Amino acid sequence: MEDGPHRGERGGQGIGYARNGGGFGVSHPPSPPQPAWGPLPRSEPSQRRPGRIALPSLSRYSCPGHAHPSGIFAVTRVLLEWLVFPPGQAVAQEAGSILVINEVDFVYVPAGPFTMGSDSGRSDELPVHQVTLGDYYIMRTEVTVAQYDRFVQATGGRRPNYRNSGPDHPAIDVDWNDATAFCAWLGQGSEFTTRLPTEAEWEKAARGTDGRVYPWGDSFDASLLNSSGSQDGFRDAAPVGQFPSGASPYGALDMAGNVWEWTSSLYQPYPYSADDGREDPSVSERRVVRGGSFGSFASLVRSAARPRSDPTIRDVVTGFRCVALESQ
Repeated sequence: MEDGPHRGERGGQGIGYARNGGGFGVSHPPSPPQPAWGPLPRSEPSQRRPGRIALPSLSRYSCPGHAHPSGIFAVTRVLLEWLVFPPGQAVAQEAGSILVINEVDFVYVPAGPFTMGSDSGRSDELPVHQVTLGDYYIMRTEVTVAQYDRFVQATGGRRPNYRNSGPDHPAIDVDWNDATAFCAWLGQGSEFTTRLPTEAEWEKAARGTDGRVYPWGDSFDASLLNSSGSQDGFRDAAPVGQFPSGASPYGALDMAGNVWEWTSSLYQPYPYSADDGREDPSVSERRVVRGGSFGSFASLVRSAARPRSDPTIRDVVTGFRCVALESQ
């Protein structure tokens, strides 16, 4: 990454940071910490899908030492789903609804247009233009150390150097190819295709459709994220989900600050088009990163900011999250 501690912002060509001080759906309680090791479970995920109500997996809430009445629960779940949505009845999916794939939470982003870019940022954010996307889900948080370790265990891949990160910290020291492989693996055994988000998908999930500057609104507020100058008690990256008041319009967390996030997109001029070659995974050129890091200034944690990085770079300020689309 074109980045380094105390280096400050770079003039639009890369990423810089300085660190001071050296709805529809059933709500459910926060997920318990996930084990750091072990392959992803292959049981059917709890899914909050268009036209359906998703009931949480019993295993998410089971108490140690108690038997799982799985048979009774399975029958009850089917009956409840049928009663709420009889066969053939379609109900519109609501923004922010939760999808759970292999114990990872995703939030729903409805189809439709949004405004991409900014006329008050850097020149590569111009022209401001409208992009229309289909519906999709995006991970509610950045991929965590615990989640990535399950991938490493299952595939025999390289384990990153997480420094002193705990299981709920974002996975760092992953390059674009590492992130791409994890996302492809995550959806295995589900009815969804999972991959890195395009920069358009990332930006819409971060700012919604009203053109806001930051996930929470138009004014920078250091209490809503982990970035340069934040008095949040974290010297480096924070555990994911520490700033719920800074959530995006769809409920995605940490989309400003904490760590930069890989997107699938090659760095090319606007206007954005998914069909102009910028989504070609075979090209080994710089990819767009989004969101800023724990050391970024306010200008780089804007939802429209779009620095880029060499896809082979691994560093302590870059992580990622995945999107999910229903398999065709």
